Amino acid sequence: TESFDFIFMDPPYQKQFERRALEYLKDSGLVSEDTVLIIEAAKETDFSYLDDLGYEIQKIKNYKTNVHVFLKRSA
Repeated sequence: TESFDFIFMDPPYQKQFERRALEYLKDSGLVSEDTVLIIEAAKETDFSYLDDLGYEIQKIKNYKTNVHVFLKRSA
């Protein structure tokens, strides 16, 4: 399986779909250490689980009602 350079997610807010997608992606081979994952989410979204899944936040871009969270796999 080839990995992607970028993966952008814009799931419905407050449904935890981004967590389920990240759980799937971590072992799928679609994400390499160079892949940038970008998640659009509500400002209130809890991302405290990212370390446990092996991801680290590279950058957060805040907007009025939402955020874009830029992730990479932890080295």
